[in-house]
Amino acid sequence: MHWICSAATLRGDRPTKQDQYVMVDGAAAVLDGATSWLHTYHGPEPRDGGWYARTLGAALAARLPGHGTALNVILDAAIADVRDTYGLKPGESPTAPPYSPDGTPTTSTCSCSATAPRSSTRAL
Repeated sequence: MHWICSAATLRGDRPTKQDQYVMVDGAAAVLDGATSWLHTYHGPEPRDGGWYARTLGAALAARLPGHGTALNVILDAAIADVRDTYGLKPGESPTAPPYSPDGTPTTSTCSCSATAPRSSTRAL
């Protein structure tokens, strides 16, 4: 069973919500789409942080649980798929802000928290 749900957040001044969470059997991911200064509101759906979080969430849901595959491998594949499918380029595309578990910024390209039954470090 796969579930993709929008998080309950205040709408703000953007046309779409920026946060997303994904729940599948054995795994969950929380994506915080960063509000961008980039004006990417053209096309059928704006390519803002919310679009990126939803698109990456769908790519993750298609891969989770990974049945023994390390979470970083699953996440890397999902990010690469979204990047390549939509021609995203650093500095010209929306992001999901990277934060460590204690809330401090990190240098990774996406923040994804995943949990699995009994252990959050187990390969999914």
